[in-house]
Amino acid sequence: MNQSFTKIFNREKPIIGMIHLQPTLGFEGYVNLDQITKSALLDAESLIAGGVDALIIENNYDTPHTELASEGANSILSIVCDKIRNMTSLPLGICTLWNDYKVSLSIAKICKLQFVRIPVFVNSVETSYGKIFACPEKIIDFQKSIQAQDIAIFNDIHVKHSTLISRLNLLDSAILSKKFGSSAVIITGKWTADSPLIEDLQTVKKWGGLPVLVGSGANLENKTDLINHSDGLIVGTYFKSGENTNKEINIKSYEERIDAKKVREFMDL
Repeated sequence: MNQSFTKIFNREKPIIGMIHLQPTLGFEGYVNLDQITKSALLDAESLIAGGVDALIIENNYDTPHTELASEGANSILSIVCDKIRNMTSLPLGICTLWNDYKVSLSIAKICKLQFVRIPVFVNSVETSYGKIFACPEKIIDFQKSIQAQDIAIFNDIHVKHSTLISRLNLLDSAILSKKFGSSAVIITGKWTADSPLIEDLQTVKKWGGLPVLVGSGANLENKTDLINHSDGLIVGTYFKSGENTNKEINIKSYEERIDAKKVREFMDL
């Protein structure tokens, strides 16, 4: 297994809890910095109390998304990441939607985070918000330019909420990810709360070149199956309180918080 991945986590097959920020400055639903920070810290406390192995922070509710994050989002992400870094020694990561790798890597460097999630790394895609083109060389060059080589890159392959433009199959995408320095690949379903196909996980896991993380759809019913065919899970929506909506994107309201009891039940399984 990739050494960077094993150095980050204290155990095999980590469970990474996702913290979705409430809408940031300039987006519908924005209230103020104090409210965003308070909600994020409450979610972090619930995930930690529930026993997760790591946390990842994302500006999930900044919709409609753009490839590059707004200046307001950048500032708020920096503040929240710094506060969460000061409250826990757990491994921390960041994902800046849709694909602002410069912001993610910069905040990770400044706030001493261990990893970043990059949705578009080797697969060019078309999303509801436009086309996003893979540029792994530019990402690695930027990572080197800010001396952030110690920060691991976990990248999606065939990422959800998108249509592939590039013709790389799943395995070739994983192989190319390793070539460009990824520390783990993330496999998702098609939409939020959809789990990936077991055969997709098996395909990349059998190759064995990189750790495989499940990036969507994990719940109490499928946890065992998913964990048996992967190297860890990223869990967000399932841990939240409240009922699912019928939306394909953001199926839980940004007002819903992480339920520590659901986290503990999941971790204890």
